[in-house]
Amino acid sequence: MDPTKAPCACLTTVYRDYDFLKRWVNYYAKQFERKHLYVISQGNDPMHAEIASGCNVIGIPRDGSLYRHERRMGNILTNFCAGLLRYYNWMIVGQVDEIIVLDPEQGDDVAGYLRRYETGAPDMEGDVPDVLTPFGIEILPHAQVKAEVRDAAEPVIQYQHRFRVDPMLSKPCIVRKEVKTFEAASEPSHDAGYMDPHLYLMHLRYCDEALFAAGLKSRDSEQHPTDEEIEFKKLTEMLQVSPQGNALEGDADLNALRKNAENRGVYCLPARFAGLY
Repeated sequence: MDPTKAPCACLTTVYRDYDFLKRWVNYYAKQFERKHLYVISQGNDPMHAEIASGCNVIGIPRDGSLYRHERRMGNILTNFCAGLLRYYNWMIVGQVDEIIVLDPEQGDDVAGYLRRYETGAPDMEGDVPDVLTPFGIEILPHAQVKAEVRDAAEPVIQYQHRFRVDPMLSKPCIVRKEVKTFEAASEPSHDAGYMDPHLYLMHLRYCDEALFAAGLKSRDSEQHPTDEEIEFKKLTEMLQVSPQGNALEGDADLNALRKNAENRGVYCLPARFAGLY
């Protein structure tokens, strides 16, 4: 790593989604400190500044027509990330409902873990990869937990032990060099990068019914009823699928799933991940 740069920073963009932003900040602040977190606030929302106090909050206009919205957000994330790479060795770029998780068996310090790439990729010949791709999984609820039952600061994943593999989530989002573009950090068009064996991207939009509903409500002014119905229908279907993995206290074979990312089954999240989010 370049000793003149800080180890790592995190960058996201958010429109309302206050509950997800709270958890995004709390999760990453434990590892990187708030001064290394960057939040692009669509609409320059004062609530974002309040929630992300101590972070770097950048306000931008929000066009209600959403004209070329994905392209615009992709451009700003790409260019902002490129600028920050002048001061950081690594950048983690993602949506506010996503987190990068290090397998607890390897520790809990993502920035420290990335130092293993100082001389090259482990178990891989060649130079240090410019882009890392974590294994993407979508966290699903184990059971419906009413909002009044769970404290807002209480970890969600202790209740959520189901997940499914989604190849679209295995996207290159940990970078040390400029990339061509981030399509709003959801479908990057640059090279796939090196898939690290111990890093996971957890998509959390559907991990908890209360969080999901709060997110929809906060974005209600730009949602169409049909879109909401489709999202709720998707969530309901996920809740009704029975796990194909072992009992809830058992571990899904994540290494085997990584090698066969096209498997669309529903599995049980290993207990060691409980309490992370």
